[in-house]
Amino acid sequence: MIRRIFVVRSFGDQKSIDELLKKINEIPDEDYAEEREIVKNFLYIRKSYLDKNLPLLFYYFDLNAKLKTDNIYLDIQKNQHTGIYFLLFDSLDKAIDEFFRFASYEQMQDSSLLSISNYQAAQILFRQENYLKAKEFFFKSIPYFFFLPDSSYIFNRFQEIYSNIALCYLKMDDYKTAKYYFQTCKYYIDMSEKYIQKNKRRYFEDEYEELNRFIYEARGVLYGNLGQIYILTGNTKEGIELLKKSIDINIQITFDNKDAYITAGHLINTYFNLEQYDSALYYMNLYFDKIQEYDLHKINADISFNALKYYLPKDKEKSLYYIKIYEQAKKNYEKINRSKKFFEKYIDLIDQKYALHFENERLKQEKRLQREEFNKLILLIIITVLVFTILMYLFFYSKIKQRNEIIESYNAELQKINNELETANIQKSSIMGMVAHDLRGPISSIKSLNELRRDNAISSEEFDTHVNDLTNTSYEVINDIIDFVKTEQSRNEKNFENVDINPIIVQTIEELKHVYHQKGIQINYTPRETYVKTEKILFKRLIQNLLSNALKFSHNNGSVNIRVEDKRDAIKLEIEDEGIGIPEMMLGSLFEPFTKASRKGTNNEPSHGLGMSIVKRIVDYHKGKITVKSSVDVGTIFTIELPK
Repeated sequence: MIRRIFVVRSFGDQKSIDELLKKINEIPDEDYAEEREIVKNFLYIRKSYLDKNLPLLFYYFDLNAKLKTDNIYLDIQKNQHTGIYFLLFDSLDKAIDEFFRFASYEQMQDSSLLSISNYQAAQILFRQENYLKAKEFFFKSIPYFFFLPDSSYIFNRFQEIYSNIALCYLKMDDYKTAKYYFQTCKYYIDMSEKYIQKNKRRYFEDEYEELNRFIYEARGVLYGNLGQIYILTGNTKEGIELLKKSIDINIQITFDNKDAYITAGHLINTYFNLEQYDSALYYMNLYFDKIQEYDLHKINADISFNALKYYLPKDKEKSLYYIKIYEQAKKNYEKINRSKKFFEKYIDLIDQKYALHFENERLKQEKRLQREEFNKLILLIIITVLVFTILMYLFFYSKIKQRNEIIESYNAELQKINNELETANIQKSSIMGMVAHDLRGPISSIKSLNELRRDNAISSEEFDTHVNDLTNTSYEVINDIIDFVKTEQSRNEKNFENVDINPIIVQTIEELKHVYHQKGIQINYTPRETYVKTEKILFKRLIQNLLSNALKFSHNNGSVNIRVEDKRDAIKLEIEDEGIGIPEMMLGSLFEPFTKASRKGTNNEPSHGLGMSIVKRIVDYHKGKITVKSSVDVGTIFTIELPK
């Protein structure tokens, strides 16, 4: 019965209301006579609303206000109806007082009433264009809706709240946030529709039809709001289509026609702004009379002004007609704005009133506590002495603790130094091991070649060629290790200057000419003057390692692309090859010194595992960033950004 009363009171038609009234009248219990009368009046209010009989509706509002009940649920709902009654009679001061009183009543146990009270207060603030404060009350109402018993009502309420929050941000010109909350609204509309379709059997037929109509109408409103945002953010074509969809939905007889005419006003003004006058005049012919009838003064003024500008050089009579409409609409809008400014001050006074009320309660509580404290003065003295003793203990304890913390910090610093020394020793051992490993091969080969030469097993020319190759390999190993050590040493010797990196890149390409000519590789680079804060030597190491790496792992007759982009706060350097690529499992250790990710080049060029580590350290030294994108047998792109 309770659920049926709630459904009929909210969604019922004449027939369902009459049937429920008949059942309530058949209840014999006289102990709840006043409660029954209040519930019956709720139903009569719904019936009067459907009949559009305002005098009778106000009569039942007034009748309920005079009835008394011990049922807090009914009493609060009755008082909320009283607030609506005041609102309908344009008594805003009394209406807002009712809604704010219940919105501030945190002790209320009924979550639905708390949510509705906050929501109604927010609605009044929104209508008065106090969007900042309205947003606060909309957000405040959200947590209470989680406790509503029916998920369909939760979803519907959430879409409505988030739509209104989005409108607040839209009115405050925060389009990005507004769009986010409109998308959230769309999510809850979709959820509501799915839930209602899935649980169709749970609802009465009239309730089911009303919920579906509500969802369809909500989509229409959402389309109009999103259309405004798209137009305001430059996506005019899509925005216009959404406005038209919104009008098509909400222009229907039982829907929110006012929203349709507001949306039509936005559409007309958009066409005027785009100088698509035929479309603007077409929609004016359809909707302008209704826009005037609904007293949409701001939209009326904007349309009249645009029509005035259009007709001014063409039709004097029509331009005079729209001047009159514009001046009257502007006057009405300014009058409303003046009243809204007064109302904003009244809202602040209401806030102050309830702030003073809660402050008064707090002061009463403090006074009671002071009386209790006076009666326990002796106990307080003992407690004070005890507290003083504890504080002294804590003081000395804190001193000792502070001293211990200092010692711990020294120990931590010492441990850090020890760790750095240990790391340095490990690196030193790694370097020595690598030197031994990478030089032992060439030296052994030279020794073997010497024996072969002594036995005349190879010619002098072959001997010289092999020795030269082995010497170059050893030289490269030593250079890589020296570069690595220099990079480590330069961490504390920062000496940056504004350097044009173009000559360095060109010089490096020239120095590696013998390498890419030998492999038939084409290097593509467009020279351009580009400055960045760096050291010439460091940047030379950076570009040399990256370009050598690209050439080493490129196939013969391939190409390497070097791109430099001068951004606002940084320069972006990209080196792209069409080589063998890097397997995904190796990417994680690519920038580690002596990495296991090192491989031989496409022509068996040796790799020592330090090149990418040196590049990473140089980039970190510049406080820049490096990323790598690679596909096996497709190629690799290294992207570096260095701050200016």
